[in-house]
Amino acid sequence: MYNVGIVGFGIVGKSILSFLNEKKGQAVNHDDHDIMRLSVWDARALSNEEQAFIHDYGATATDATVVSLEDFLKNNDYIVASPGVDLNDYQQYHNKFLCELDFFSTFFSKPVIAITGALGKTTTTKLLGKLTSLVSYLPADKTGDKKRLFRDYFGEKKSITSVVGGNIGVGMLDLVKQQELYDLGVLELSSFQLELNKKFAPDIAIFTNLYANHLDRHKTLEAYFEAKFSIIRYQRPDQVAVLSLDLLTGQAADLMNKYLADIKSQICFVAQTLPDQSILKNINRSDYCLFFTNNNALWVTSVHHGVCSEAIKLFNLQVLPEITFLANWLHVLTTLYILGADLPVLENIFKTDGKAFALDDHHHRVEHFATINGVDFYNDSKATVIQSTEAAVARLANNKKPMILILGGLSKGVDRSPLIAYLKTVQEIKKIYCFGKDCDVFTEGLLGACTYFPTLEETIQDITKTMKPGDQVLFSPGGASYDLFKNYEHRGQVFKDLVLRLRA
Repeated sequence: MYNVGIVGFGIVGKSILSFLNEKKGQAVNHDDHDIMRLSVWDARALSNEEQAFIHDYGATATDATVVSLEDFLKNNDYIVASPGVDLNDYQQYHNKFLCELDFFSTFFSKPVIAITGALGKTTTTKLLGKLTSLVSYLPADKTGDKKRLFRDYFGEKKSITSVVGGNIGVGMLDLVKQQELYDLGVLELSSFQLELNKKFAPDIAIFTNLYANHLDRHKTLEAYFEAKFSIIRYQRPDQVAVLSLDLLTGQAADLMNKYLADIKSQICFVAQTLPDQSILKNINRSDYCLFFTNNNALWVTSVHHGVCSEAIKLFNLQVLPEITFLANWLHVLTTLYILGADLPVLENIFKTDGKAFALDDHHHRVEHFATINGVDFYNDSKATVIQSTEAAVARLANNKKPMILILGGLSKGVDRSPLIAYLKTVQEIKKIYCFGKDCDVFTEGLLGACTYFPTLEETIQDITKTMKPGDQVLFSPGGASYDLFKNYEHRGQVFKDLVLRLRA
């Protein structure tokens, strides 16, 4: 008999209880000494329905007013925590900690693509989830007339079915139960989900970028990086890591370079331009693949000791649907190539029907949702870090129209002064607003050029007094939504509802 404690009883906690109860039943049928005793702890008071749920699954609800979290950790042999629970202050019990990924990696037997990063991971995940099921696949021994660079994932299958899960889509443990329905799992993983990972190793790991984020929990950029890097740490030589080349030049450069030589998997770097030879020679890796753009096309080359082989042209980027940033598309196309997708066929699909291509429920990222009295309104509520806001501002500045920008949200311990410095250089910005509980850095840093209101509703009311036909209003907070909203989706929907009322 051993005791397993579940910390946090939200969506993930309930999924974990259901999963472990099922495994407990299987253990009873085969080996009675493997029986586990399950208990649940949550800092909040559990509802009657939740307590009944726990009882129905043969577990025990623990009263947090009687048993402290530390005592709960001490009294159990293993601890499975929801990703939102911060256990950093209890590292003396680290050997007890398990996470969803530990169970997922043990029981999910199909190939897995996993995506993490500060920006772009949700869109990249959604695109891969849709396109991996849409494209056709080449025979194992070739891609067009070129030899495959990577191992075969799907044998002689010409089409596959994939499912999206993790931080979006289907819960990871629910994917385990449904895996016979699919050929491929595509997971979006946050730093919270990866933080306690001890063995999960995806067949293809995508690390899009790294900027300071969630420092209220991770405390340092290095700790945040270590959590993200867990997506690659346990990969084998027959697996692949797809890394943005920006990871070697940005805030994570020293951290990434430190690990490069020790990564066991094959490495593919993705760059928006062909890097200088000096950059390639300084990469601490003797062999890798490089995917880059040139003349509006995606190319691939093998690099050996800093020397590139003949490049192969893979895809005409001019046919891509305009639903996301180029960086996200490059990671998607690179991964499809690794899987053995027939990219020329996909290129023809986009040429023929690219304007109709869309992602289900793909909102809140530079989403143009209304034009009212000649003013364009854009919802970018998913901008929870300053780099997202910078990218959105740069994108709309290309329209050469006056811009009204709305900032806000919680900083999560991140220095937002670089965003202020950037905004001062954008000539298209006509006026800046900020709202919410964490705006001092904006009102002080912009020296009176930023108008503050406590609520989003008051902000919109004032904007109606200053906007003119031809303006564009961008809602791109650059911070987390939890000061006033449930999540970024809720924040974006409130913004859209307030704006759409202006039509009345």
